[in-house]
Amino acid sequence: MATPTGFGDIFARGLSSIYGTTPSGDPTRAGMAIQTGGKIFDYYQTQKQLERDEELLRREQAAQRRIMAEQLDMARRRAGEESSIRQGIVSRTQQLEQALNQARAAMGQAPIATQDDINQNYQQIRDTMRNDYFDTLDRVSSQGFADAIAKGMDRSDRFRDTQRELGETSAEELRKIDQEAYNAAISRLGSNLDVLYQGRDKRLGEIEDTMGAGISRLQSAMPTNAGTLYGNAQTQQNTVTTGAQTNFTDSSEALGTIAGNINKNVAPNIGYMLGKTPNYTNSNQAEIERLENEISDLKRRNRNLSGLGEA
Repeated sequence: MATPTGFGDIFARGLSSIYGTTPSGDPTRAGMAIQTGGKIFDYYQTQKQLERDEELLRREQAAQRRIMAEQLDMARRRAGEESSIRQGIVSRTQQLEQALNQARAAMGQAPIATQDDINQNYQQIRDTMRNDYFDTLDRVSSQGFADAIAKGMDRSDRFRDTQRELGETSAEELRKIDQEAYNAAISRLGSNLDVLYQGRDKRLGEIEDTMGAGISRLQSAMPTNAGTLYGNAQTQQNTVTTGAQTNFTDSSEALGTIAGNINKNVAPNIGYMLGKTPNYTNSNQAEIERLENEISDLKRRNRNLSGLGEA
């Protein structure tokens, strides 16, 4: 509040002290008039402050209503935008799923490796490796036999030992060929499947990247934090409105206090100030008399107790 309530009364009390009091301790008529003027001044200033606070409160409440209306309108528009964008995301997601399903159908079921596939490849690779080995062995054996005949050693023990060793070595090499062929069959199938799956993944990835980009753009276009900003503005406005309401309440209480003071102390003494009645009406007289009666009663009880003690 701009005007300190009670300033007029304080000033008037100080000024009225110049005129002193009556023999009974009551204010003089002049002093009473000055004090009344101070109270009226305070009442007038407080009334004006109350009017200003009330006007400010009205403005703040009107501003609060405007912000609430704007916030509601913003919420409605944001809800509409959000609903439209969400629908677009759902629609494009469904289109993406449909496109992926069509691509999978066009490519057919994803291939897998079975034991029959491994066995078939193993048989092919083993046959090829064995045939190559036998061809090589035949050439070596034929050349060795021809050399032995030419040297006259085809019937010698050394030649027969060489042939026996060659047979034992061939058996070991054939076992190695079988194992290598099986490993090669598994490796070939794995490599083929990797190539096929890479092609499938690339095709599906292209579809996801192309159509997913549109979905991402819609997601990034979702409403921002404007609603939060409006909420903050609403909170700040509520704080201002609460302050205005507090000022208005304080001014109302102050005005009521001053009015009660005037009604209690001034109204009963208007006749006294105007010289129409001879005596000043003390608003606290009833309380003074009550306290005096209590004091008298306490003194009487004290005397009674003292008398009992002496007896």
